[in-house]
Amino acid sequence: MQDKAAAKEKEAQAEGKPGKNRPETSEEKEARQRVEEADAAVAQQNKAAGEAAAEAARAAESAPALTPTEQSQTEVVSQVDDVIAQTEKDREAAEAKHLAAEEKKVADNEKARLAEQEERLGNINKAGGVGLDPLKNVRASGSGEIPFPKPVDSSENDSSEDSSSDNEQPFKHTLDDGHGHNPPS
Repeated sequence: MQDKAAAKEKEAQAEGKPGKNRPETSEEKEARQRVEEADAAVAQQNKAAGEAAAEAARAAESAPALTPTEQSQTEVVSQVDDVIAQTEKDREAAEAKHLAAEEKKVADNEKARLAEQEERLGNINKAGGVGLDPLKNVRASGSGEIPFPKPVDSSENDSSEDSSSDNEQPFKHTLDDGHGHNPPS
């Protein structure tokens, strides 16, 4: 037995633990006391929390039940909350539907605008194309009048627009503002 005790003492000293042969230092004593105090504080808090939970359970058991008036008021409040939630859902659904309709309208308008733009570019190309010298015919004829192609009516047949001489006329064009616009002479 003494050999076992001596072996344990030697092992404790090797690990730096105080024992019979090595007394506890003041730092070790303070650290041990702080640990013991912290353990005691935690045990006290756990005991207080347990007592508070037990008191709350006893209070819940002894609490009176809702009166019929209180119960009906609770049901009314619940129903009002349900109505408010449903109204909010309906409003959000209507807003989403309206937003989808607006997005579709914008997409349709953009599609129509692009189609109109394509048609205008097609008409420009039929009437002589982009990048051609607009004054070529004036320079060749020597007159001061600038010939411009007449506006293409989309209701006309495409076969009538084949001859480019029919599309040219002296410039006397009115814009959407209703004023005649002629180049300076």
